[in-house]
Amino acid sequence: MDRDLAIKARDRAIEAVRQLNSILALTRDWDDASLAELHRGIGISIGLIDTELLCKIYDKYPDLDDLRTNE
Repeated sequence: MDRDLAIKARDRAIEAVRQLNSILALTRDWDDASLAELHRGIGISIGLIDTELLCKIYDKYPDLDDLRTNE
């Protein structure tokens, strides 16, 4: 993966996480069982985006990770 693709993939992955989080704002009127299932699905999805996509990008291009501290 070249740097340009990594940047585009990172930006889209971060936007996907934002969109998934925005679903939670829509759940105020749902019953607890439905909410638990939805929250679990969103959490799993975000976790997979992080571990299977973003972490791989950041391993190759650590400077693209704006949350990384200077070590």
